Amino acid sequence: SDQLECPVAGKRLFIENIQLETGISASNPEQQGGPDSLAYIMYTSGSTGTPKGVTVEQRGIVRLVKNTDMAFTPEDRLLLTASLGFDAMTFEIFGPLLNGARLYISDKETYLDSDQLKAFIQHNGITTLWLTSSLFNQLSEQNERTFSDLSRLIIGGEALSPNHVNRVHNASPDLALWNGYGPTENTTFSTCFRIEHEYRHSIPIGRPIANSTAYIVNSRGTLQPIGVIGELCVGGDGLARGYFGRPELTKEKFVPNPFAPGERMYRTGDLARWLPDGTIEYIGRMDDQVKIRGYRIELGEIEAALRQIDGVKEAAVIVRTGPSGHKELLAYMSLQVEMDIEKVRSLLSQQLPGFMVPAHLVELAALPLTQNGKLDRRALPEPETTTINTAYAPPRNQLEEQLAVIWQEVLGVEKVGIEDSFFELGGDSIKALQVSARLGRFDLKITASDLFRHPTIKEAAPFIRKTERSIDQRPIEGEVPWTPVQRWFLAQHIEERQHFNQSVMLHSSEGFQEQPLRTALQHLVIHHDALRMTISDDGGRLQQFNRGIHGELYSLNIRDLSKTAQWENMIEDEVAGLQRSIHLQKGPLLKAGLFNTRSGAYLFLTIHHLVVDGVSWRILLEDLSAAYSQAVAGQPVQLPRKTDSYQYFANRLSEYAESSKIIREQSYWRTVEEEKAALLPCEKPQSAADNIRKTVSFTLSEEDTHVLIHKVNSAYSTDTQDILLTAVSLALCDWLGERKLRIAMEGHGREQILPELDISRTVGWFTSMYPVLIDLHAAEGELGLAIKAVKDTLGRIPDKGIGYGILKYLTAPENKTIQFGKAPEIGFNYLGQFNDTERQQMFSFSGLASGKDITPTWQREQTLEMSAMVRQNQLYFNLSYPPSRFQTTTMKQLLHTLKQYLHQIINHCAGKQETEKTVSDFSSQSLTAEDLGSIASFVEEL
Repeated sequence: SDQLECPVAGKRLFIENIQLETGISASNPEQQGGPDSLAYIMYTSGSTGTPKGVTVEQRGIVRLVKNTDMAFTPEDRLLLTASLGFDAMTFEIFGPLLNGARLYISDKETYLDSDQLKAFIQHNGITTLWLTSSLFNQLSEQNERTFSDLSRLIIGGEALSPNHVNRVHNASPDLALWNGYGPTENTTFSTCFRIEHEYRHSIPIGRPIANSTAYIVNSRGTLQPIGVIGELCVGGDGLARGYFGRPELTKEKFVPNPFAPGERMYRTGDLARWLPDGTIEYIGRMDDQVKIRGYRIELGEIEAALRQIDGVKEAAVIVRTGPSGHKELLAYMSLQVEMDIEKVRSLLSQQLPGFMVPAHLVELAALPLTQNGKLDRRALPEPETTTINTAYAPPRNQLEEQLAVIWQEVLGVEKVGIEDSFFELGGDSIKALQVSARLGRFDLKITASDLFRHPTIKEAAPFIRKTERSIDQRPIEGEVPWTPVQRWFLAQHIEERQHFNQSVMLHSSEGFQEQPLRTALQHLVIHHDALRMTISDDGGRLQQFNRGIHGELYSLNIRDLSKTAQWENMIEDEVAGLQRSIHLQKGPLLKAGLFNTRSGAYLFLTIHHLVVDGVSWRILLEDLSAAYSQAVAGQPVQLPRKTDSYQYFANRLSEYAESSKIIREQSYWRTVEEEKAALLPCEKPQSAADNIRKTVSFTLSEEDTHVLIHKVNSAYSTDTQDILLTAVSLALCDWLGERKLRIAMEGHGREQILPELDISRTVGWFTSMYPVLIDLHAAEGELGLAIKAVKDTLGRIPDKGIGYGILKYLTAPENKTIQFGKAPEIGFNYLGQFNDTERQQMFSFSGLASGKDITPTWQREQTLEMSAMVRQNQLYFNLSYPPSRFQTTTMKQLLHTLKQYLHQIINHCAGKQETEKTVSDFSSQSLTAEDLGSIASFVEEL
């Protein structure tokens, strides 16, 4: 105690946060040493901020302070600055005590103020000081000569700022500056480095101290060569026994040392690399790696770049999820008087690529520190709207402005910059079609495939071109050839073909005005030619014709139910009648019902499926809203220009059906048709009641749906359909006990197989139907492998499956060499997001019952039918099945398993920080998943 000096009157030193343990059993796997050994329980916080007790042995502390480069001499005098709950106190207390030196203690205020600290150092002859880098930065900003009377200054706890170190080194060239690095789990310091000249980018953490080891390894535990980044693992006599009372975490982090049999090492979670001179450079935390706009980013690299800017005193960078759902960077900094945020942004943009420039720069008087003197990231404030300086890259010309407005409308976001990724903002293939359709308003065109390859406005703008053909805007009349999906419909076993519809129920609290509504519906049917289709039967030969614009184009039934309390039941009866009332020969194929009630007005629309699909509904509802608004305002109705008619599309498809390109697809589809796959069991004897269906469902929360749409797909460059189908496939494999499935899929059918064709705003039934063969044998128990397998399977399908129906129903028999078999027993269809439709100003979707769209006499091809869609910001998933064949409990269990897999996949993907490439990301047709894995391993080892 005579070596402890406390010049502050009345102060006593209490070592309260250290617990001495005796009699520890050597049989405990997390503790080593004999039964008489002593250990200290030190507390550390991981990336989650949760304290963990670390059992540190006496020999670890002896190794820390005896016979090392930073060892004390009896002449040394050290001022205690570490909190007693901080691992650095082992160095500060036991260093002087075990070397005959003196330890001084002061009020906390003394070492937080540069003037008081400098005076204390001079008055007491302090020779040695240890500081966290954050506290060192703040003190050196106050006075760079604060430490000039010291012999040695040790800095650590966080990455050092070269700017601050250089200023102190230049101000006090005789001062010995040391960088001390190490986790609590290896007793405070693992490596050290004497700083003897200026550094611009980063300061090395040096070499292992005495009786310590350091290794840098890749993900497979192989040593990395000089210059290659890997995880830093440390060991030696300073290694702790483990985490007190947490054997599982101890086993995960304290692992056998493969380079020294019988010893252990600690996986720090820090990234580092060897430099040619044999020292180690610290790169950053593995959990500080983030992915922004598809790029892997080290937060520490951005912080280092900020600190290099003259006028930036301190800086910290974090990542958060922004209002639009995608990750964004935030930078916090304290600045000198002559510096401002915009200057920092400008200078930072000259050093870093655009994707590394933080979206928000926030100025603080000083960065918050913990009691241990480290940066307190959890105390960094949320940026206020008034203080946000975004990295928004504005449009530079009229074309980019048009694109930005279109993206905002389609994606439902308030602001889009030219460097924002369409798909990270929530885009998908259907929304890409909508972008193309809205560009048509300006006589401009871009294909969905171009948008997939160039997902930012900046990248996509050069691929936008003027519409080359002048599309006839007059009403279309005459015969229309049957398309593949329509021929599929004609081949179905249905007693009531006229009852096969799609419908919506809309609601308006303000009500609908009858005449403007009639005007809007009239213009809708005149503008979209397919809505005027009728079917004729010429001696058993069915034909479809586009009628002109004369006669009854639609029907509208109006009921005033405002005075009855039973209006919901009455609406249900009315719409059931409308669903059954469509006449294919006479038309019209669009029926509407307007119901005025105590809760506002309900507008029911039903259209025969022969002339409408999911994408068509988006177009129709957008046009209905625009036409009705114009009519209410007394303006002439003007809708965007028409794209190619359904008639023209059908004719061109008939020509394409005999092309060499489609004929070459037969070998692919032959394999899908002929390979054996799992068959569905039959829990009950098959009966004539198989056409009766039941449905079980689940709904994802808004939060989980947001993660699914906005955060999951970056992990493997997937889309939402890939993720949903993976969950479907895994659940089915568990139920059926087999790993190979054949599933019937649907696509929107508007693929760019005929480049000159523009059907982006064409209403009709375009749906493509095709079988998918999914093999998960190689993905047993691995979610990542299953996702890759499903994604790559879908990626190998020619033109997203549109050719299957063309070959089956349109290609002449003499040109076909494939025998088409029975349709798969299982079907899955992802309908996409309908949130954009819900944003219409004039109406919203209603959950009111709208009757049965399809007659129960239809004998469905798929025994099990699964479908999913996003509406009102939630994912709705349905499983339809015949109760005559399966028990309801079985179907509920299948759906429960599917939902569990979906949650696991969401968590797995959202937790990944960088994108993994898969086979379908490359153009090579011969590349396999095994080849890609070998290449990745080779690159990682370089």
